[in-house]
Amino acid sequence: MSPNKNPPGRRSFSTSLLKGSSNSKQADLSNALSDFVMANELLKKAAHLQKHGMCKMADWAEATDNTAIQDVTARMKELIAMHNAQQDTLTDATERCVEHLRRIEDSEEKIEKAAEELRRVEVEEAKANREMHRMQKAGGGLWRRKSATETEIRAQMREVLQLALKKEKTEKRYREMRAEEEVVKMYRFRHGMKGLTEAHMEYHEKAQNIYNCAREIVEFVPAIATEDVHNVRYEGGEKCRRRVEMTRRSLETALARVPESIAEQAEEQTAPISRLVSKGETRRRSAPMKMGSPFVPLIPSSSRNPNSPPPPYRE
Repeated sequence: MSPNKNPPGRRSFSTSLLKGSSNSKQADLSNALSDFVMANELLKKAAHLQKHGMCKMADWAEATDNTAIQDVTARMKELIAMHNAQQDTLTDATERCVEHLRRIEDSEEKIEKAAEELRRVEVEEAKANREMHRMQKAGGGLWRRKSATETEIRAQMREVLQLALKKEKTEKRYREMRAEEEVVKMYRFRHGMKGLTEAHMEYHEKAQNIYNCAREIVEFVPAIATEDVHNVRYEGGEKCRRRVEMTRRSLETALARVPESIAEQAEEQTAPISRLVSKGETRRRSAPMKMGSPFVPLIPSSSRNPNSPPPPYRE
């Protein structure tokens, strides 16, 4: 039997699955998440500078004798404080999502360890095959070696067969573990990226609400061109106060809905990992069932809706 061929009845899989370095993939993911963290830190710094700048502008407005500028600047300071709170919420959510995405590296590490074990077994098998080949060639050629005894050849043959069996089991464990970890990676990726996008969507919606209010109250500052400035009176104080208060209440109402969304998110986290698609939908009898959808029994012919499209085959 040729030492380079697999024993009869045994199946050995190609190690082409090991192509590509998991370390490089892991490094790319780590760099991507590091960029997210850096962007988050820059957002925190921008929020701090914006708040600091608005405080300075409010101090400047207090030193003026212009009632309109004083009032609107004070309201703008309140709005910027609201915006800073939303920025803090966004950065906190981003940190949580990044940490969830970082757990993908754990799956990559498990896959790499299993691949290293498979490579080690392959090296042992190749070494045993070379030794078997040397024993078969012993006693011939220019440099004559001492011929191996029948007992040594049988012992080497047993070692080759044992290593072939070990390699087959290791390959099976590697494939199964890799398939499981890929499912885990998809779940963690979906949960982390979904949380990241929803956090940004919620932030931008509230930020738009805040700055819509800011644009409206700025319009209360008189813009005169033909009137005497000494005869102009600022009458937007109460309107600005009510508009800012309305914005604050709208944000508080939105925050009151957060526990419900968190509960829904927690329910999704406890869902089985194998649930990779949405809930099952009504399907035609000829359509294949989707992965993760519940079983939907076929409707008997007698109770079937006559307006439904016919199947592409005869009953």
